[in-house]
Amino acid sequence: MDKEKVLKELNHALTTEYQAVIQYLTHASIAKGIDSDAVINLLKHIAEEEMKHAEILRERIFWLGDTPTMDVDKRILAKDIKQMLKVDAKAEEDAIKMYKGILKMLNHIEDVQLYEAIEEILEDEIEHWEELTRLQD
Repeated sequence: MDKEKVLKELNHALTTEYQAVIQYLTHASIAKGIDSDAVINLLKHIAEEEMKHAEILRERIFWLGDTPTMDVDKRILAKDIKQMLKVDAKAEEDAIKMYKGILKMLNHIEDVQLYEAIEEILEDEIEHWEELTRLQD
């Protein structure tokens, strides 16, 4: 395992988790329309899970000997529920790819806790994508 490369990827993942929290909570606060209650509740729930992901990443980064980033990845402000669901599902799709890549990097490492933590986050991201995609139908 290239520790520096892993730390770089984990810090990048942390920026995307921060971004997701901001984006989902903002979208939840401006959502309006017929199905807005379901969307608002889902976005708030996902934001809570993304905060937990950020906490896990911060702990693992620190444990590996680095300082967790405070940077935030690019955010996208959608104007209506349809666009919100689309951009948020795309963000989850990107997160799924990112975490699969991290798992490949960690494939033969001794840090079982880190591997399992990333697997758990990946499972959540897949669930988020499915929920957001389902609401688009």
